[in-house]
Amino acid sequence: MIGYMCAGLFTLASVVLLGSPWLGAAMLLLATLAASTIDGAGNSLFLRAVHPYERSEMTAVFVSYRDITQIGPPALFSALLSAFTLPAVFVASGIIMLAMTSLTRYIPRRF
Repeated sequence: MIGYMCAGLFTLASVVLLGSPWLGAAMLLLATLAASTIDGAGNSLFLRAVHPYERSEMTAVFVSYRDITQIGPPALFSALLSAFTLPAVFVASGIIMLAMTSLTRYIPRRF
């Protein structure tokens, strides 16, 4: 939850600090640091949610999810860039990460 929240807030802060390139870049670096915690925690949730005897079958589902996440954001960003300027990509990313923060409330406590 903290990773998504910090990544979203730092990404939105980079748009607010658009006039100051060094501070904007620093916010983006902080956002990537926060996003790295999301990546580390996401894989462990999969491993804990799936029974050991189901892992080989469920790995195909997990890999297809990762493939879609490689295609989805560039498609969204290209659509945004066809209508808006570059800061719209960072605004959309920040809002999506903040929306994902609310979804983390539904992760069972035992994970």
